[in-house]
Amino acid sequence: LQFIYNSISNKALACLSLLEDNFLDNCYPICRAIMELYIKLLIFYDYPDLVEEHYKFNDFEIHQSCCEQEYPEEFNDLFQNRINRSYQKKIDYLHYGWVDKIPNYHNVMGFFKSMISYFSSRKQYYWKGWCVKDVYGRDFEGR
Repeated sequence: LQFIYNSISNKALACLSLLEDNFLDNCYPICRAIMELYIKLLIFYDYPDLVEEHYKFNDFEIHQSCCEQEYPEEFNDLFQNRINRSYQKKIDYLHYGWVDKIPNYHNVMGFFKSMISYFSSRKQYYWKGWCVKDVYGRDFEGR
């Protein structure tokens, strides 16, 4: 995990030097990378067994991009048996497949997607007992 701490501090210094030189547009990708690294760090603290899974997927990526341009057989097996079926492309699963091992990850992500959809939709919902109805009186299943 020391590698992640070093990466965060190095990227923070790079971002600060860009801010000092007034290159604000160039800071966004670096700040986003810092946030991603910090989230990884939090996940690794909560689930230390995922560190090995993350490194395994890094090895798959190195093997695919440097050595043979083909995906290793173990990776192909993991891709066929993946939990999150929204990864349609192998390259997406190569980068984020290790999150399949986070307990309840997909349930939480489904909840967040539903919540964002609910808050960002333009429909008006009224509470009528235990069912949700829209402005026109249609229940959720009727749409």
